[in-house]
Amino acid sequence: MLLGGGTIAYPTESIYGLGCDPKNEVAVTKLLSIKNRSLDMGLILLGSSTRGIDNWLKISNQQMRTLLMPTNKPTTYLIPVTQEAPRWIIGKHSSLALRISTMPIIKALNEMLGCPIVSTSANRHGKQPLQNHEYFLFISNKPSSSSFSSVSFSSSLTS
Repeated sequence: MLLGGGTIAYPTESIYGLGCDPKNEVAVTKLLSIKNRSLDMGLILLGSSTRGIDNWLKISNQQMRTLLMPTNKPTTYLIPVTQEAPRWIIGKHSSLALRISTMPIIKALNEMLGCPIVSTSANRHGKQPLQNHEYFLFISNKPSSSSFSSVSFSSSLTS
C-alpha cells in the first residue's frame, strides 16, 4: 500500500499518525487533502535513520551523531536542507522536521520505504488527534508518552 502511493495509520510514541512515502508527491498531496492541511506548513518525517533522505539534509557529522543518539523522549530536529529536499515535504520552510524513533513499527516502515515516513497526527487539521487503536485495522500497543521536545540545527553550524 505505501509503495503504491497509499496512506496508512500507525502508532507513534504518543498518538496515532497518518503517513505516506515522502518521495511520492501524489501520496503527500493526497495526505494533505485528507487532513485539510496546507502544503506551506511542511511535514515531519519519522524514521529509524536518515537513510534515503541524506541528500536532503545539510548537516555535519557531529550533528548527525547527535540526531541518531537515543533520547529519553521523542525529539523532533529541525535540519537545514539542500535543494534536493522536496517542497511538498518542507513547505515554505528552509528546514526539515525529523524525529528518529526506536519503535519496531517505525523501523519496519523505514526499511519498507527505504526512507523515513511522513508523520502527521491522525486527524483533520486543527482537530483532536486520535489516540485509540480501535479506529484502525491493525494490532498494536497504544502509545503512552505525550511529552515531546524540539531541537533546531543552525545552518551556520553545518559544514
